Amino acid sequence: MRVVNPATGEVLREVAEADRAAVAAAYRRARAAQPAWAATPLAARCAAIRRFRALAVERAEPLARTLTLEVGKPITQARGELAGLLPRIDFFLAEVEGALADEVVLTSLADRLEERIRREPLGVVANISAWNYPWYVGGNKPAYPPTCSRRSWAPGMSARCSSRSGSTPSVSRGRTRRASRWRPRWRRAL
Repeated sequence: MRVVNPATGEVLREVAEADRAAVAAAYRRARAAQPAWAATPLAARCAAIRRFRALAVERAEPLARTLTLEVGKPITQARGELAGLLPRIDFFLAEVEGALADEVVLTSLADRLEERIRREPLGVVANISAWNYPWYVGGNKPAYPPTCSRRSWAPGMSARCSSRSGSTPSVSRGRTRRASRWRPRWRRAL
């Protein structure tokens, strides 16, 4: 698949497409890794997301340049999109503990009964994000770092930030460095 700068028509890179077998294999690896992530304490999962945020800040300029090349938007808009990601991450990190806390919905001392709602990780999540706002739209997901463009080689940049932060299962590293027509990103849920 050719990655083309829509502003200039320049071919930026040729990348391999994933077929059904590659997607299925990525899902199996992510599913196998999910129980360990689910058993990871919330504080450790949040710390991984904070490290991802720090890496996104540290690498903002090369990420913005890549976004400009692949989407064709002005560099100021690309920088603004990356800046817009940060308050979303901050919001979800601030709210996650309360959102995931057990909720007691009924207590009956006479019946020695307590009913509660407990939120638990469900499993593998795929995010197929808008190609023109990959960081901004992807950042709306509270449980994992954003995806990148379906026409991009930037997912590898995002994947490297994610894997270095500890927020992405190691099994997905090989998968996320390759682009495809639609781009599943297997992530661990908070």
